[in-house]
Amino acid sequence: MQKFEFFLRRIGTSLFVLIGVSVITFFLARVVPSDAAALYIGPKARAEDIERVTKQLGLDKPLPVQYMIYMQELLRGDLGTSISTKRPITEELAGRIPATLELLLSGMFIAILIGVPLGVLSARWQGKPIDVAVRVLSIVGVSMPAFFLGLIFQIIFFRNLHLLPLPSDLSLA
Repeated sequence: MQKFEFFLRRIGTSLFVLIGVSVITFFLARVVPSDAAALYIGPKARAEDIERVTKQLGLDKPLPVQYMIYMQELLRGDLGTSISTKRPITEELAGRIPATLELLLSGMFIAILIGVPLGVLSARWQGKPIDVAVRVLSIVGVSMPAFFLGLIFQIIFFRNLHLLPLPSDLSLA
């Protein structure tokens, strides 16, 4: 019975977090000082076109009403349309899933390949300098922003190890 109660508490907490995140992101997206209808149409938008698209997108309604419409569509699986490409967001996401999975799997493979041996070393020589070095390396690796760590790895693998190609828009002097 305790496991069931624990499971229900976790589900309730997860729902609370999901609703909180949806409220925060929705209202932050609406508060940003820009006209979504004008962005949707483009730089040569006329006032009557902006008004038409504002009504079409439902941006003329109060924010709580917009949020309820947003949640109803979200629960039906409709993520909306991208402002920049004017394509359904589900199509945009589907086109990026293969690359995302490739990055995920390769990252997990590298993490296991490096993490397991370092964990064994750390466990074998607990409290010794190698254990401290592995802990410090782990903390630095986890604390460093992923984009910065990615750039450092790219430079190391390109310049020093000659294993990866360098993108044409990145030059290393």
